[in-house]
Amino acid sequence: MRHQVLIFMVLATAPGAAQTGPKTVKTLRVEAPRQPLFTVETDGTVRIDWHRVETVARSAELTDRDTARALMAVRDGTAQPAN
Repeated sequence: MRHQVLIFMVLATAPGAAQTGPKTVKTLRVEAPRQPLFTVETDGTVRIDWHRVETVARSAELTDRDTARALMAVRDGTAQPAN
């Protein structure tokens, strides 16, 4: 009985041991051109893409999320002055 259990254990673990080798992973960085949240014209006019600002403010895109939230706070009148 002991020999049967030992043989079963060896057979059950042998395929798993062969699959523990290192695996290569190729990492790709995908960068898409970003649209600005706002643009400043030559005459000083600021044009804000409110649809994009609202979308970015709700997203997990960390690069523009804080700026979008600040723009929305100014628009909604809830912005606090920095001291």
